Amino acid sequence: MEKMYSKKGGIPDLKELISILNNFTGIISLDNAKLYYINSKLIFSSLNDKKMDLNDIFKNIPEEFQIDALNMSSNRVNKLLERVSVNNLDEKSISKDIFVDVYGNIENYVGCGLFKVTLFPRKYKEEIGTILFSNKEEIAAIYQKKDKILVGPKALSKLKTIFAVSDVKICPEKISKQDLDETLGENKDAMLKNFVSFEELMEKIKEKSPKIVENDSLYNILPKNPSIVEIVEKNAVIVSNDKTPIMAFLENYDGDKAYRMIKNFCILNNTVFKIYELTEDEFKNIKEFKNAKIKDVN
Repeated sequence: MEKMYSKKGGIPDLKELISILNNFTGIISLDNAKLYYINSKLIFSSLNDKKMDLNDIFKNIPEEFQIDALNMSSNRVNKLLERVSVNNLDEKSISKDIFVDVYGNIENYVGCGLFKVTLFPRKYKEEIGTILFSNKEEIAAIYQKKDKILVGPKALSKLKTIFAVSDVKICPEKISKQDLDETLGENKDAMLKNFVSFEELMEKIKEKSPKIVENDSLYNILPKNPSIVEIVEKNAVIVSNDKTPIMAFLENYDGDKAYRMIKNFCILNNTVFKIYELTEDEFKNIKEFKNAKIKDVN
């Protein structure tokens, strides 16, 4: 959790802040009001812990108030919302109150790691869908209608067509590898592609003996061959090839944002690096996590 904005101001200042936020996930606090965002989309707002529309909040707050914006993961936002009184929600989890009308918008509600998203079309109440994600990429799909079940690519195609005629309530939840295996055990042909979880891949890679480098710069230690560079103190990983960082993973962040945070940490701290050289297959597998690609290495 990181405070990215703090200022005493009014509604014009708040509107200006909202207008410049890009892919903001977190909470904007306005004295006793709170605005919950996932990917710059307002998903819940409250005043004195009571659910309230944003326009009504504007009518009930003073002309000047403290504005604080806290950046955090979507999983953390949902966890905080679970603590809000059940009286404020139709269901226990805010995830169950999310409606989307475009299939592509589902990815706004899943993050790094494994996620299961259950879909309930508003227009077709007898139908239900399940999509499993790994690092924001679909890896399995299941469609059910009474006694009819579709799995794999056919299920995904069917679920996508539903969005043309109905909006869909989605319930995203972060799951464990065990949860994934249980779901796939019941629907063995639901896989959309060959899949190895990031956690499994890293466990296998870390069975090797790493080269350990201390108190050197990130730029100096990047190897020529495809490699994993683990920043021990930060529980972070950079994938490099030809002495260039190409992917980055850090807790709930990946790609450019993760790389910037890792780079700044390495500049400010004496760092221990563990370097694992990758086989051709390991390098091929880890490049499947496309959302972690670094576009800007400067």
